[in-house]
Amino acid sequence: MKKYIGTGIIIVAVAVAYFFIFYLPKNQQQNFIFNKQKECHDICEAIYKMEVESLPDGTVMNPKYIYNEDKNACYYSGGFIGTEKPFSISKHITNCLTNEEVSYYIEIDDKIFGDTKEEFNNKEKELMK
Repeated sequence: MKKYIGTGIIIVAVAVAYFFIFYLPKNQQQNFIFNKQKECHDICEAIYKMEVESLPDGTVMNPKYIYNEDKNACYYSGGFIGTEKPFSISKHITNCLTNEEVSYYIEIDDKIFGDTKEEFNNKEKELMK
């Protein structure tokens, strides 16, 4: 009988240890990431709505946004196309948590300001993975 009680205690101890050492921390990490993704989504949606309200209809590009776990940052990539001459395109990547502009690309009649188109696209691919 004592043998079965000892075995039962060991089984319960292993189960409790597993719960606190493996299951609970993993679950907390998943909740943390989910909360960061939701926070990022909400912030970026607000930025997109402000851009749509402040710029002429149909000029705002569809945004991209993502919570980047590796950098613990929320990135928003958006822009707009100018409707008047001279023809213009403006794109930017912003870290929404710090409001830091990470990269921008502006093209006005074949003149480039900020990063080149290739540099901007590479930066966007790097951050939006």
